[in-house]
Amino acid sequence: MAESQSLLLPVTICMESESSQMTGSSLGSLGYTYNPADHPHSPVDAPPSSLSSLQPSPSFSLSLPSVPKPSIDSASFWKDFNEAGRTKAIFSDFIGELNDISDRIQSNQASQEDYDMALRVMEASGSLAVLVAKQDEEIKKKKVEVQIEEAAMKRIMSAMGR
Repeated sequence: MAESQSLLLPVTICMESESSQMTGSSLGSLGYTYNPADHPHSPVDAPPSSLSSLQPSPSFSLSLPSVPKPSIDSASFWKDFNEAGRTKAIFSDFIGELNDISDRIQSNQASQEDYDMALRVMEASGSLAVLVAKQDEEIKKKKVEVQIEEAAMKRIMSAMGR
C-alpha cells in the first residue's frame, strides 16, 4: 500500500481572548496553548444562583501556524483541480473515507489501521489537541446544565415536603 501525502494543513485554534497574545500551558507537542483561566470550573455543590450566572466558553478561532511548504505548489494543484472540475469530488471522497473510519471506530469495528489513520489525520491537521480540549469543554458545559437541573429538582422536592 503506497503512502499518500496529507493535504491537510495544520492550524492553531486559539481562544478569542488569546488571539493577540498566547499565554498558558502547552497542549502537547502540537504548538497549542490552553489558558485555564479562560475555562472556569464550577464547583459541584455551587448554589443555583452561581450556576446560572456562568458564561459559555469563548468561541474558537482558526489561525495558521508556521508550517513547512508542501512539496508541490498547492495553489497550482488546487487551481488545476478546479479547472478539471474535480475539487468537490476529491473532498467528497476524502470526507467519505473519514466518515467510514469514524463509523467503524464508533461501532467498535475499527482495525488498528483505522485507529492509526484517524489519529494521524487529526495530528497532521494540527487540530487534535484543540478538538480534545473542545470535547472537555462540552463535557463541563453538560455538567453545569445537569447541576442546574438537579438544583431545580431539589427545590421542587423541598417544596413538596420530601
